[in-house]
Amino acid sequence: MGKLQTLLAPLKRKLFWEGFLQRLVKFWLAASVVGLAVVLLSKIIFMPNADRLLVGVFAIAFLLSVGFTIAKRPKLQETAAMADALGGKERMITALELLQKKNPLKWRNWP
Repeated sequence: MGKLQTLLAPLKRKLFWEGFLQRLVKFWLAASVVGLAVVLLSKIIFMPNADRLLVGVFAIAFLLSVGFTIAKRPKLQETAAMADALGGKERMITALELLQKKNPLKWRNWP
């Protein structure tokens, strides 16, 4: 199991950072929409700390993307499935399932 985890570790790191960047873009897009609303509202209503509010919204978006990425880390099963989808020579998902099998093949006790 350790050898397979070592082989899949770079792909797992890549999937982790890819997921982080995707979530960061989505949360910052949402923060941009909220920031635009704050800027437009500040033109109508006096808001002396609008710039601090904008920085806070983007900071919260960053922290949320970090939190969701840590909570939704790629599992070893997902990493093996992705390795198979990339077209390697070996079937990683099958090897992982065989290594994780709870009840190994038991020999019958013949009388």
